[in-house]
Amino acid sequence: MSGRPDPTLRIIHAAIVGGVLLFTGVAVALKPSDAGTTPGWVTWLWLAPAALAVFLAGFVRGRLPRGADAGKVRSSAITIWAVAEGAALCGLAMALVTGGWAAVLGPAIVSLGLLAYHGPSSFG
Repeated sequence: MSGRPDPTLRIIHAAIVGGVLLFTGVAVALKPSDAGTTPGWVTWLWLAPAALAVFLAGFVRGRLPRGADAGKVRSSAITIWAVAEGAALCGLAMALVTGGWAAVLGPAIVSLGLLAYHGPSSFG
């Protein structure tokens, strides 16, 4: 694949980013008013999905050979984006359950960074 990114990939990428932003809006709207304090170990637990997402994205991208056919490129892109989305949604779900919102920024920032770095144009 060369030149412009596949339109299908652009649509899938936009849907994943939009879904994360939509879920974030819903989570903020449903935020419990009596948010408690978050234990220290939970802060580190939130970083686990983000670290796993970075590792898996690098692993999948590293296994994609140069000049791979369109099917393999598309599969790799969707896998990387799904992993990044999973880290963000996991962090948001943990924030809803525990009421601790400060540490949710780590997975969210990492996920948005992965989605931006591995955007559709990087697979074009």
